[in-house]
Parts: sequence; structure tokens; C-alpha cells
Amino acid sequence: MSIPNYVKKYIDEEGMKRVEKTIAQVEENTSAELVSVVVKHSSTTGHVPVIILLLGLLIYFIFDLHLMEEKYLGFLHLTFVPYLLLLLIATFLLNQIDWVKRMLTPAWDQCDQVGKRALLEFYQSNIKKTKDATGILFFISILERKAIVLADKAISDQLPKETWTEIVNLITSGMKRKDLASGLEKALINSGNILKPLFPIKPGDVNELPNKLIIKE
Repeated sequence: MSIPNYVKKYIDEEGMKRVEKTIAQVEENTSAELVSVVVKHSSTTGHVPVIILLLGLLIYFIFDLHLMEEKYLGFLHLTFVPYLLLLLIATFLLNQIDWVKRMLTPAWDQCDQVGKRALLEFYQSNIKKTKDATGILFFISILERKAIVLADKAISDQLPKETWTEIVNLITSGMKRKDLASGLEKALINSGNILKPLFPIKPGDVNELPNKLIIKE
């Protein structure tokens, strides 16, 4: 499959193959079903261009306060129209930059929306439908540079969510290095080491979920 541009800076085709191979290898030793999902973003960012535009207008009027006394908000001033055109172009360009979107989206809101998107992907990827409730999701949201691990009931009953803190750190550190493949590989291998003693492979084990790295908008 062709890799979307928003993912290419973090993982290439060879990296995807390595991750998928690692998933298959880990599942040879555990009955757990591992699913990895990468999405472009979880947060809604429709507010970002509005904020940029308002900030740009505020800057204009701060530097043009004297006009506010002469003409209604300076809208008739000769410099306003070209400034507005430049501001609209700047708004469009800045709205394409991930760090600008992160900066203008509250951290608590990012965490909340990433959590909700991870839960949505948990159900949409059929992780909840494994026979022994041993599905586990490794969710990565590119824009926010955040990762979440969600485990189904059989796993979460035996392993508290704190178990996955270091796993998440491995993934996010890989993202920061622009090497998601390496971070995800380490996370999957370490997860396999955690899962194997509690959920060993069973005779006649069936691969219930595909070992593909899933990429979505």
C-alpha cells in the first residue's frame, strides 16, 4: 500500500514491513492478538485557523489604534485589504503545520480526544471480538504525538493500565526521533514478553486479527 505523506516522515514502507513481521513473531508465543493503528490526528482543529485569523487582526489593530479613532475599526484604511489578503494566505499556510495545531490546541483537549479516538479504533478494529478477550491495541496519533495501549478484558483483568506506561514511552520516543518503526518494534517485543507468561500460545491457536499496520486519517 502507498504510505500517506503525513506518515512518511515517521515510518517508511520497509519500517511497516518490520512492524508487521514483529507482530507476527510476537503472536507466535502468545495467545494475545496485537493490533497497531496509526491515525493522522485525533483532535478536531477547526478552531486553529479562526484563532490565527483573530490574532492577526488583533495585531493589525494594536499597531493601528490611531485609526480606530478616525475610522470605524480601520476598515477603510488603505493598508487593511492587502494586509487581510496576506493574513488569509498566512492562515492557510500555518494551518498546515502540525506544531502550530498542537500549540493552539489545549493539552487536556488533545489527551481527551486521543483517548476517545483510541477507544473508537478499539471497537472498529474488532479487537473486542476475539474469542478469549485477549486483544490489545497499540494506538498512535501523529498530530498529537501521543500513543495509547488498550487491552481487552482478559488482559486488563490481570495487568493494570500502568503496565503499559513504558510501552507507550517507547512508541512516543520513536515518534520524536522520526523513527516510529523502531519505537513500535521495541514496544511490541516488550509487550510480548509481558503477555507470554500470562497468555501463552495455545495448541491450534488461530490468528483472529490481521497482523497489518493499519493507517487511517
